Amino acid sequence: EVESLPAVGQGALGIECRSEDTEIKRLLAPLSHAVSEIRVKAERAMNHRLHGGCQVPIGGYATLDGEQITLVGLVASIDGKTILKSSLTAHQNDAEKLGVSVAEDLLAKGAGPLLEAVYTH
Repeated sequence: EVESLPAVGQGALGIECRSEDTEIKRLLAPLSHAVSEIRVKAERAMNHRLHGGCQVPIGGYATLDGEQITLVGLVASIDGKTILKSSLTAHQNDAEKLGVSVAEDLLAKGAGPLLEAVYTH
């Protein structure tokens, strides 16, 4: 059991460049880490579905075991008294769908009112 979950995408490095700049893309290619990309896709999809931002009590952490990705998600109340968790596993090719599924499970468990309290606070 995970005791603490980081914010979505923590530790992942994102570098942007112009899509048509083939020289810069070539220079950046060795920095790409496929496992991190898959994991962050799932985490970001969950956060996007929950409309998360920097001030929202949402945590998410994905792990990859072979071709299976597991995402543990969390939504908490502002005071931390209510904590909702969800954990699902899928094939790595379905990382984004997994993120949405974890978010939907959290919403089904009551995350909506907790998030609404944050958004209106």
